[in-house]
Amino acid sequence: MAISGSGVLALLSKNDDNKIVIDDFEFKNFSKNVILENQITSKEIFESELAEIVKNYNPTEIAFCLPATACFIQNIKLPQVDDNELESVALQEILRHLPFEKDEVKVNWQIIENNNQKEALMVATKKELLNSYISSIGKDKTTNAEICGFAAIRALADAGLLEDTEILTLTVIIGYESTEINIIKKGMPLFSYSANIGKKNILDTAEHFNLSHKQAEDILYNTSIFITPEETQDETELKLVNAVRSIFNNISNEIIKVIDFYTSQNKSENQINKLILTGEGICTQKLDEYISNKVKISTVIANPLKNLYFSKEAEEKLADIVDFSNFEKTENHMLSAQSFAACVGLALKG
Repeated sequence: MAISGSGVLALLSKNDDNKIVIDDFEFKNFSKNVILENQITSKEIFESELAEIVKNYNPTEIAFCLPATACFIQNIKLPQVDDNELESVALQEILRHLPFEKDEVKVNWQIIENNNQKEALMVATKKELLNSYISSIGKDKTTNAEICGFAAIRALADAGLLEDTEILTLTVIIGYESTEINIIKKGMPLFSYSANIGKKNILDTAEHFNLSHKQAEDILYNTSIFITPEETQDETELKLVNAVRSIFNNISNEIIKVIDFYTSQNKSENQINKLILTGEGICTQKLDEYISNKVKISTVIANPLKNLYFSKEAEEKLADIVDFSNFEKTENHMLSAQSFAACVGLALKG
């Protein structure tokens, strides 16, 4: 499950003869602000929506993801030591860099290599926050949690978009309240950053034009971000797209800041040669062209559903899924394919 302020996207999967098969999926939209800044603000509604999904699917195991803004993420450079000492040294360094008391957080970490330098990739999540989600989902189920951006990276690798080489790739996952930016090499994040800007900003902007969220999405799904006054007589449409363009300009500036900072700190590193966009915030046409023009890097919109297998029931639902990487106009959109990135990543992990 991918949980955000917009709602819960649940994907039911199974391993069938070493293939991940999607049996079904469902999106439960929150009618009000149930989650704000990663905190559950309406526990009753949150638990009710999740309980219905769990009852319908009755899964043996539940995995869910949280945005990176809910966690503390850091790459910690490790001293040169023998391999047999690396684990203990890494743990000492992680505890030294924790911004919280160690009893307050759940810490996961992995040793990676960056330019012949061993690093510990640390993710620390407040136990209080994590437990609030786990208790709402149901303690009787085996529950695993992961960062949305990291789960999405796994989905992008499965879709054949990440290369197992020294080449650097930038992944940009535009979520509901935040955008996760990761610099990737050989499928591993070398640097991670989250900006507090996402689809919520777009939907909040729509309210200034007296548009419901659904009306705004209908307009944006079928409109190019490059639209000009010569191409439409609809003043509201033009004002909305202009406002949304400003939001994506801010996201582009955050991407540029990440690139500039990383390259200033890693001068010997290869240049970033590709940018991959995905996430529920991909909600208008030609966004890849727009961001590519801004950051001067070849940009693609990923379809995380690309290499998956679907049951007959799930395949029928795909007719209502919009894929911005290969856009076809639809009058009955339910979700974008890009919204599934984190859920697919969780399913692939098994």
